[in-house]
Amino acid sequence: MASSLLRSSERHKRLVTECNYLLLRLPINDYILHDMGLRIVVREQERPVRNGLEESKEIKIEGLSTGPIDYWDDFKLEKFYSKLTLILMNIYETHAMRTK
Repeated sequence: MASSLLRSSERHKRLVTECNYLLLRLPINDYILHDMGLRIVVREQERPVRNGLEESKEIKIEGLSTGPIDYWDDFKLEKFYSKLTLILMNIYETHAMRTK
């Protein structure tokens, strides 16, 4: 399958890594990405550990529509990650400028 070839490519790995990095750096909030049909919810979560509670981030990515989102052919998958990366960078930079 062509999609499995893309997923194992270096470009795909780099795009996914960059998206994950940006997702982890997003401030706590609820983001609606209308043009991508996605909602990203970033929350703080406390979970019990041996010595008390540990704070971490919970990140959920949901589709806005009830229909399935089909990003699984090579072109769409690469376009999805590229576009998501740009949007996440914009959100992060906008937040960074507001907090200065």
